[in-house]
Amino acid sequence: MLKNLFIASIIGFGALAFHSCNSDSDSQYTYEESSAVAVTAFSLNDNKKVLDSLSNVFFSIDLVSANIFNADSLPYGTNVSRLVPSITASSGASLVQLEFPRPGKSDSIVNYLTNSTDSIDFSNGPVKLRVRSQSGAVERVYTVKVNVHAVKPDSLCWKEFTGGNIAWQHPTLAARGAARCGDTFYVLSAADNGSAYEMLSSTDAFTENSASVAADFSSFTPDVESLTGTDNALYILASDGRLMKYATGGSWSDTGSRFHALYGAYGNEVLGSVNDESGWHIKAYPSGKTYSLPAGCPVEATSQLCLYTLPMAEAPMAVMLGGRTVEGSLSAEAWGFDGSTWAMISTKTIPDALEDVVLADYDLFNVPSSTWSPVKFPALVAFGGRRANGSVNRTVYYTYDLGMTWRKAPELMQLPSDVPSFYGNRAFVFATTSKAKSRSSMLSCFNVKGLPAGAMEIMPVRSRASEPITEWEVPAIYFFGGRYASGDAIPATWRARLIRYTFKPVQ
Repeated sequence: MLKNLFIASIIGFGALAFHSCNSDSDSQYTYEESSAVAVTAFSLNDNKKVLDSLSNVFFSIDLVSANIFNADSLPYGTNVSRLVPSITASSGASLVQLEFPRPGKSDSIVNYLTNSTDSIDFSNGPVKLRVRSQSGAVERVYTVKVNVHAVKPDSLCWKEFTGGNIAWQHPTLAARGAARCGDTFYVLSAADNGSAYEMLSSTDAFTENSASVAADFSSFTPDVESLTGTDNALYILASDGRLMKYATGGSWSDTGSRFHALYGAYGNEVLGSVNDESGWHIKAYPSGKTYSLPAGCPVEATSQLCLYTLPMAEAPMAVMLGGRTVEGSLSAEAWGFDGSTWAMISTKTIPDALEDVVLADYDLFNVPSSTWSPVKFPALVAFGGRRANGSVNRTVYYTYDLGMTWRKAPELMQLPSDVPSFYGNRAFVFATTSKAKSRSSMLSCFNVKGLPAGAMEIMPVRSRASEPITEWEVPAIYFFGGRYASGDAIPATWRARLIRYTFKPVQ
């Protein structure tokens, strides 16, 4: 941001300097006077009653258009009606004056040179900052905005997609499975009596386009919800435990391997639990590698595997949560696999032991008071799942340390009352393209405790880039398959996305 300020200053003063080098002494005088009305620093004085570390809020000064603003908006609800600014202007300025609007009244005026500790009301719109040169010949008026988020940015906004190709219209839906193979998504639906199956594929999370995929299940009965995709292949379990591999043209081939349940994919391998003559263990296909089953490790009904790729690690880290053990008890722990070893990794677990937890890898944000600028960090988000008594968990949890420490997510990330209880869904993160919209253009959203329905955008700020951003990616979690608390298969696709992602990126 300092670089941007420096560039803006060069542009503003460079044009004036060029003019002065090609004119008489009168023009030189104009240049000197213009530099005498420059604002070189703007900040807010600390006030813990308003916000911790308020002086750390960074303000950009655009000397070309005379705009002063904080590109990273302050948290939702911040009271900006009594703020004391700190302003640095030319030492030769004869006037530094702040003028702020008052509804139904004339503007209030504060002479900053004589009353620098007076508070200013920024809540009624932009404030004018008037700077006058020592001679009084040159004056410039700056527009000062203290931007505050109009909505709570770290809220999860939910939407249900029904109809069309994204939901099977068969009247007797029994189950849906979902998998991602490479860059392609697959959804498999089955009727109650097993007489009908439909498999769809898409590269855009089924939000716009999907195509029917040939899939012949005449030779076996599939466990629809076991559908799993690796980087290069699609697999499913038969009802008798055979691992079947999909081939182009609709046929499924028997791999010769048998599993009790599939955990998910790890690169080109599919991982799962096996119970054979040698007892319980974990197996990988197609490598055939086997791993000892650690005590307490679940063998079925786990969440899907989520993979982390760490910059310093030799191999990706796979994490799963919850599930049912060999003894039949439910687990609250997270288990991890690094390509060679399975281990229980959670030091602080979720409060409830659950099966069929919904787990997604989704980047969240932290806004430290040291900068008041949002910092994105990788996280796992978990919700849903059934308790031992059959009730469905609605609390959303998250972890930012690879599943070691689980915390209850903030209130605005919890499930709104409009969203039904789920379990057993498969979650995939997919980025859609968002375009800059006018402030009056709002996207639909559930009303989440204090969050205005449809509120999705912040107060626009002027771009500091030569090419303003008009489009950007908005990652969202898409939930396929799974069941409602009643046990009925879910025919629709659900989407959740963090509102902050819909904001136009700061340039």
